[in-house]
Amino acid sequence: MSIAFSRINIAATLIKEYTGTNPLPVYLKNYFAQHKKFGSKDRKHISHLVFAYYRLGNSIAGWQIIDALHLAIFLTNNTPNIWSALFEEDQLNNWPLSIAERLKLAISKYPFFEIKKLFPLANYIGNLTNQQIFIESHLQQPNIFIRIRPGNYEVVINKLNAAGIAYTLINDTCVMCLPDQKLQDIFWLNGEIVIQDRSSQRIGELLNVIKSTSNSPIISIWDACAASGGKSILATDMLPNVKILATDIRPQILKNLQLRFLDANITNYSTKVFDASNVQLKLNEGPFDLVIADVPCSGSGTWSRSPENLVSFNEEVLNNYQYLQQKIINTTVRKVKKGGYYLYITCSVFKAENEDQLTFISKEFPHLKLLHQQYFEGFQVKADTLYAALFTFE
Repeated sequence: MSIAFSRINIAATLIKEYTGTNPLPVYLKNYFAQHKKFGSKDRKHISHLVFAYYRLGNSIAGWQIIDALHLAIFLTNNTPNIWSALFEEDQLNNWPLSIAERLKLAISKYPFFEIKKLFPLANYIGNLTNQQIFIESHLQQPNIFIRIRPGNYEVVINKLNAAGIAYTLINDTCVMCLPDQKLQDIFWLNGEIVIQDRSSQRIGELLNVIKSTSNSPIISIWDACAASGGKSILATDMLPNVKILATDIRPQILKNLQLRFLDANITNYSTKVFDASNVQLKLNEGPFDLVIADVPCSGSGTWSRSPENLVSFNEEVLNNYQYLQQKIINTTVRKVKKGGYYLYITCSVFKAENEDQLTFISKEFPHLKLLHQQYFEGFQVKADTLYAALFTFE
């Protein structure tokens, strides 16, 4: 009991002092680095508490931190645990597995609690199938997903079984694991597997659309906002014999990409530091058979992994992202060759970054024909939610 109260008080202090300058994991890591007295179990439990608090977003705005933490513990844990001593006996006896049941009990105790306030700018969310389930999904830590690279199915399954890791096989290439698995200790990362969210893997469905509609092989790809290259590795696995130009505004991230490509045995590529949002810059390469624009965005489809964003995001930031994306669209669309494809991607759920940008593309570039657009909804399986639209240059 005293240990539980001690940890919850430390978590409350950390929450009070957190300014949002750094991502929450970085903030916690720095704190524990400066306070060596905390053992691994202390660090784990305190971090869990802090994350649980932020998972409630703005639904607890104005609450006392300790009261909010009690509610967060109750809503984000599927079973009683170390924190059970903080709750009354009648709550413990009826600690249900269902989030819906826990929410019902929470509202009965706190009538002013509104789960819909958890997610900022909820009225700006695009055409999801079930907005309520999406919002509630932020109460749970997401799963880890791996993509099995071609020719490695048996090796990966055997290693999972040998390590005793619980997993669910989504299909022949996608495996779901519980959070906090140290997969890097088991697998040859980027060689045998790629750690890649389920929804990001589903971008492959649109690459299949390209394969089925293209009159000629896809030879050249520009990954315009490549980051560490996950989409490029996916494209290489699905579209054989392609040559990739990977660009990003950040030199260090391209160095990370090069290391991943080395592990992935990808050699037919080049990299370039390039700001695709700067309309004054000219890219000498191209045009390309396929341009992938996985643009900077709010990341709102991934906030179950970074719940601190639930309390800090606002409309001004959303507008800035929308404007930035339109500048990138203007640069990247112009590098699609006739008969080629343009793939626009965000990890956002906001209409301004998705459906509205589709309208922008169709208006500004009428030569592009929309082939497919959709939300890849991951919240049903504790994964991210992405949006993608695929065009062809007729």
